[in-house]
Parts: sequence; C-alpha cells; structure tokens
Amino acid sequence: MTGDVEALFARLEDDPDDDAAYLVLADALQLAGDPRGELIQLSHDLAPGRRPDRDRLAHWSAGNRQRQLMSADRARILGGFDDDRTTLTYKLGFADTAIVRGDATAPTFATLLRAPESRLLRTALLRLGEGDFLARDALAAVGPVPRALRRVALERQAHARPLHDPSLPAFTHRRYAQWTAPARGRRPERRPTLDDVSRVLDVFPHIRELLVDLGLTSLEWAPLRSTELRRFTWITPYADPREVAPLAASQLPALESFILWVGARHVARDFRPDDSHTLTFDRALGPSDLAPVFAMLDGCRDLRELGLCNIERDFGRIASALVQHRFLERIEALDVSACDLRDEANTLHALLRELPRLAHICIAGTTLPGAAVTALVARYAVVGEPVTQWQGTHERYRQIHEPW
Repeated sequence: MTGDVEALFARLEDDPDDDAAYLVLADALQLAGDPRGELIQLSHDLAPGRRPDRDRLAHWSAGNRQRQLMSADRARILGGFDDDRTTLTYKLGFADTAIVRGDATAPTFATLLRAPESRLLRTALLRLGEGDFLARDALAAVGPVPRALRRVALERQAHARPLHDPSLPAFTHRRYAQWTAPARGRRPERRPTLDDVSRVLDVFPHIRELLVDLGLTSLEWAPLRSTELRRFTWITPYADPREVAPLAASQLPALESFILWVGARHVARDFRPDDSHTLTFDRALGPSDLAPVFAMLDGCRDLRELGLCNIERDFGRIASALVQHRFLERIEALDVSACDLRDEANTLHALLRELPRLAHICIAGTTLPGAAVTALVARYAVVGEPVTQWQGTHERYRQIHEPW
C-alpha cells in the first residue's frame, strides 16, 4: 500500500492537474488511515459547481468537517509559527499556493516546505519584510523543496499584489508608489543590495515561473541557468545596466516568456499635482544595454511572449535594435505596459509589422493616441487599459494605486 501511495504522489508531482489521480490517492490514504484521504474526497464533493448529492444538513456537516480537517492540516504545515503571516489555498485536500509575509519570512517558509503536507505545493509567493534578505536567510534555511513547486514570486511586502491575473497573458503589472512619490527634488534612494537572486533557481530547480518584484532594492544577478524555467518576469522601477548585463549570459532553453521593466520613467518626476517640476532624468536602459539580452533570447526556441515595459525614452532606438533579432518571428504576445508612446505610435506599428505571428498585445497604462489604440484593437487582441492622454504623476498615482 505504501508503494501505491508513493507512486500516486509521484504521478501528481509530475502532473498536478490530474484530478483522477487525486481521487485514487484519496482511496489509498483512507485505507491507510490517513485523514488527508477524507479531506481530498470532501474537497472534491464540495467543489464549486458540483451539485450536492445529499440533503442540506448533510452538506453543511460535510463542509464543517472539511474546515476542521483543513485547520488541522494548516497546523501541521506551519508548526509553531503564527499562521497569520501565511495564507494557504488548497486544491483537492492539499496546499496548492502559499503566501508568506512579514519580517521573518525565511524560517516560516523553510518550516512550510519541510512539512509532508506541502508535498504537492505548486506556487510560493514570498512577501519579504524590510528586515528580510532572501538569499542570505531564506535560501540558506530551505531544505528539500517539493518537486511539484512550479511558480515562485519574490516581492516586498509593501508592494503586495495578486500573483497572477487571468485576464492578462502574463503576470499582472502595476507601478510602485516610489515611482510617483519621491521626496521633493530628490531621486528616491535605493535599498541595500540583495545577494545573488539567481540562486533561487539553484534552490528551486523545478520551477517554471519566476517573478521578481522587489521595488527599489538593488539586485545582483548571475546568469540564469535552468532547463525548466518557462516564464521570467522582473518588475522594477529602476533597472541598472550593471544589473541587467549578467542576464545576457543566461541559458534558458525552455523559456517561453521574458518580461523586463526597463524603468527610470517615473523616478524622474516629482510628485506634484500639476507635474510642474521635473527631476534630472536618470539613465534608463538603452539599446546597447539590451542588445546582449536580445541575442540571448535568439537561442530560446520556445519564446512566444516578450515584454519591454515602462519605457519613456529610447523606445525607437530599442525597437531598432530589437528588429535585428530572429526571435521576433516567433513572438505571439507583446507587452509594452506603462510605456510613453505619445510620439512613438508609428515606431510601435513599424515594430509590429516585424512580428508576423503576433496575436496579443498588452498596453496597460501605456500612453497612446486614440487613433493608434483603435488601429491596435482592429488587428490584435488588446489587453489592458491604455492612457490616451498624458497625465501628471499625481493623476497616474491616484488611478493606479487607489484600487489596491
């Protein structure tokens, strides 16, 4: 019986969407006296959209029993830690997504991963507190990692947001408060340097999606090397050329999506309602910085989605460098969120003509003339709300951050 259970776990680690295998595992665990078997069965019977095959009282009792089993399961996973810092969501009786937050993220995350009940965990979102440094603390504390883990997101707690928005073809995009609220007349200071974030792939060798969203923290990268990684997203208000350069030596043969926020758009402006004062414009990433990265992407044969976001200047020069690379022939989704293309609409359309397979374009928060937006809608599946009139930083901040 133990061998059968292990075989079923291995099957689900390889294919976590195999619902039939969950039900077979439920039977095996119940025969072995494991309460997780009952939890799987109850989660299946009470899933949204399923019609209850029992009267209301029995249905209510089953729901109450499910909550009791899930509460006990959470206690076993989190050990003695305060679970107010951790949010777990379940799929058919097993923790499927974990969101860990607070100033002691590292030990909580390590404890969570060591629990047998986390064996089928697929998504981990670490919202680091101000005192947390991932590479030095959390990565050193992590032991064996669940083989089912597929998605990891790292972000500062102050920038908490949903991990994924199904309405967008890629991870959701938003801007930071620091971008539009620097101190008067000063560029916002960057936080201390984090250790090599690339070590995440060493600790989580099976992940397929990595999102890094750590605000103004200075990052140190080494070349990314993974045969499993499918999606890479780096959202930052200010990308330094020295941080981007190591990415050009990455080896990501399975990569399907590459999203990079270029930065230096909003940090260049003071936070005043009339936008009357403009700070000295910080150097943004330019074509010479991005050309080696584009050359690396030429070797990613499965690449289908490209994102170059938050560009205010140099879009034309970046586009000129981009069209020289053969991977554009494979791109099916383009993300230009939060770019200022008021005077670059023709450049954008010229770039799109070089993308014969393009079907989706994301223009969330992108400044475009109304006629250009109409032309895009007529030809592509457009995702996100553009901005058809340039707005001051105060208005952009209000519209984007108030809903959060």
